[in-house]
Amino acid sequence: LREADGITAVSGAVRDAAKKSANLSEAAVRVIANGVDTRFWSPGESRARSPNLVSVGRLEAVKGYDLLIDAVYRLHRRGMPVGLTLIGSGSQEPLLRGQAERLGLGGHVRFAGSLDPDAVREQLRESGVFVLSSRSEGMPLALMEAMAAGLPVVSTYHSGIPELVADGEPGLLVPERDSQALAAA
Repeated sequence: LREADGITAVSGAVRDAAKKSANLSEAAVRVIANGVDTRFWSPGESRARSPNLVSVGRLEAVKGYDLLIDAVYRLHRRGMPVGLTLIGSGSQEPLLRGQAERLGLGGHVRFAGSLDPDAVREQLRESGVFVLSSRSEGMPLALMEAMAAGLPVVSTYHSGIPELVADGEPGLLVPERDSQALAAA
C-alpha cells in the first residue's frame, strides 16, 4: 500500500484499516463509497409485505448465514414461525441446507439460488425485513439495495455497515457472530 500512487476505500472503516495496516497518512487513502441505482431499487407500488426475512449474498462462511438460520430457529422456538429466503449460491449451500433440515426448518428456509436483478428486486419488495449477518463486509451493496427498496434492515456492527445504518434508523445493528442478538432484532 505504501508504494501505491493512490488508494481508494469503499468506507471510512476500510480506509482506517488500510491506514493502520500500512501506517499511512490521512491523505493517502480516499473514500469513494459504493452507490446503487435508487430508481431501480425502489419500493415499487405500495402493497402488503410478508413478515418473512430475506438476505442476498454469496453462500459463504463469511456471510454468517449459519448464524441467520440459527436466529430463525430461535424465533420458531419463541412461537414466531417466520420464513427466510436466501438469494445467492456458494460453497456453503449444502451445509446450510443440512443445518436448516436438522433444526426442523426445511419448509421455512428457502434457497432461491442466484437470481437476476429484476427477480432480486421483486423478492425484496415482497419481504418484510432484510438481514445481513456478515462476519466481514466493506460497504455492502445488497444492504444498500434493500434499503433503497424500502426494507427495514438488521445487520452487524461491522466495517462500513454502521456508516449506512444508524442503529434504530432505518434498521437495527447487532454484534457480529451473535445469533441470539439477530433473533432479538
